[in-house]
Amino acid sequence: MNRRIPGKDVLYDAYGAERYNRLAALKARFDPSNLFRLNQNIEPKPSLVALR
Repeated sequence: MNRRIPGKDVLYDAYGAERYNRLAALKARFDPSNLFRLNQNIEPKPSLVALR
């Protein structure tokens, strides 16, 4: 069975710009090395780490 893992564009469309950027900022804060990158990965955005 071939299961497609969604790319950034699919996730960006699904979450919307604001929510995706917020998730990316959280990812940068808690997983900056992208250790947990399987399945629906959101890449860390270090420049967006304004959430504290």
